Amino acid sequence: MFRLLIYGFAWFIYLPKGFCTYFYHNKICDFQQHQQEDLHSKSSDSCNIKKISLLNSSFSDYSIRGSAVPLIYVLPTAWNQKFTNMVESDTLLKNMGNMLVELSSSNSYSKDKVSVSLAEYINQIMPLQGSSQQSNETFYLFGNNHGELWQGLLANYNRPPCTTCGEEAALSFGIGGAGSGVAFHMHGPGFSEVLHGEKRWFLYPPAFPLTWNPDHTQQTWLKEVYPFLEESQRPLECTIQPGEVLYFPNGWIHATLNLNEYTVFVSTFTLE
Repeated sequence: MFRLLIYGFAWFIYLPKGFCTYFYHNKICDFQQHQQEDLHSKSSDSCNIKKISLLNSSFSDYSIRGSAVPLIYVLPTAWNQKFTNMVESDTLLKNMGNMLVELSSSNSYSKDKVSVSLAEYINQIMPLQGSSQQSNETFYLFGNNHGELWQGLLANYNRPPCTTCGEEAALSFGIGGAGSGVAFHMHGPGFSEVLHGEKRWFLYPPAFPLTWNPDHTQQTWLKEVYPFLEESQRPLECTIQPGEVLYFPNGWIHATLNLNEYTVFVSTFTLE
């Protein structure tokens, strides 16, 4: 049933890029472009999370640590360039396109699962992400990276240089389209790096009296709730670029929103 709904909707929204470029005036064909432009128009350029540059440091003599508040580290140039190249869309599709992947619902619980091939996800599901207001109906690839192919790929990822980011720390690989992301939720601490695209983060401390609809997408929250927040109700927020890694402390309430049609990220879940 899930695939029938996705594919049926795709007939009306998803068409090859070349077709859409030729018929640029067609509103249906412009869906993805308008989706991305709309997200960026609602994305603030301000960033109220402290950034620490490691551009002039080497990981051999600099170790980042956890913090009581979120931090963003700007990584040394080309630190994960090899891995970034390996997770280009065309490269992934060539090497892993036929592999089954497990998608999770993008609501606060992420408990519903569905399996499709990686090619189906990238080519047919990702272009539709952001078209629904319901996060429990939006399926998203983040985590569940089991099996030899995933492990072989992630072996090429250079982890953040924290003291507990070694092999004991779990890695979570994700890919999302424009408008995808996860509604507000909380868990243990970790680091999240963007390899392709841009990812907007919204974070609140554990004790903040935040209320939200766990089945609404983060895009819906951004449109319907965010503009009406008082200054004291505003989250810590920032849009993370490739080459940046964000530290999220233990128990902080947070949500994410991917701004580009192809956003790739890796999270490292630590003990600090």
